[in-house]
Amino acid sequence: MIMLLLALAAAAFIPSKITHAQPTILLKVEPETYTATRMGETFDINVTINNVEATDKVIGIEFKLHYNTSLLEVVDVAEGPFLAQFNNTPTEPYVYFIYYVEEDYVVVGLYLMPNATGYHNVYPEGSGTITTITFKTLPMPSSQCDLTLDWVLLIDSDGVEIPCYIESGHYSMPYEVLVHQIQWEEQVFTVTTESNGTVNPVPMIFNQTYGYLMFNLTGADGEVIYCKVEIPKELLYSSGEWLIIVGGERVPYTKSENETHTILYFKTTASTKSVYIFGTEVVPEFPIPILWMAILASAAALTLSRNFIKRKSKA
Repeated sequence: MIMLLLALAAAAFIPSKITHAQPTILLKVEPETYTATRMGETFDINVTINNVEATDKVIGIEFKLHYNTSLLEVVDVAEGPFLAQFNNTPTEPYVYFIYYVEEDYVVVGLYLMPNATGYHNVYPEGSGTITTITFKTLPMPSSQCDLTLDWVLLIDSDGVEIPCYIESGHYSMPYEVLVHQIQWEEQVFTVTTESNGTVNPVPMIFNQTYGYLMFNLTGADGEVIYCKVEIPKELLYSSGEWLIIVGGERVPYTKSENETHTILYFKTTASTKSVYIFGTEVVPEFPIPILWMAILASAAALTLSRNFIKRKSKA
């Protein structure tokens, strides 16, 4: 669609056999790497054009920026200020700007509008931002993806494609990965946690008698905290449903597993909360009745409720 529009815009000119030498123009994503600090954060990524000479006679630009839709959501796409500086018309719009948000990429097209006669007498030079894309981070652990530029097309006033260099970018959301060495008798088991909150103590508490793991999870007020726990099956396992209690309430979770480990993923709201993860089988292979798990969960919730009431009455 955009390529067609650019072709139509250039159709008023008679194509020549002019070719461009080795590329000097650079199209790149800035910043090269963006590191988010929280879920739901919005941030800007600029696509810039660099090292442009007026003799390049750039009038049309098109590109795609690919991203991971599981990690990022496009909030806005806006024209950058660079091309509009070299207006050929006395009034706006100086640049024809169009974009589409597709399945896993944004496609953008820009065309420097000609003067009243249909020609250009002012051409871009220098470097600057041509497009700003605003993203929002989505709730996924281990978030990182490339911001990949491709299908880049630069057109000059003769309708000739201009070669250029391309530099893509990268997005990441850091999570703290902790290794918990849990000892039971002569055996040592490794449990790992990955979260945008704070997990403590390290190692977490393991209760073999009642078959659960316990730790505290802390985050900033108003923030959603995500946590992934990887548990060796030889330490704690459930052939059916797991029971995860956070702050005295049972929470939903997603599960994946391999031959040796179970990976549990859940989320909660901020503040400090105790997390209990109950399995049905515990080292050494000892089945835990579901009824007992339910009793433990109810007791935990009741204890937390009583503590809350006591604190409230004291206040």
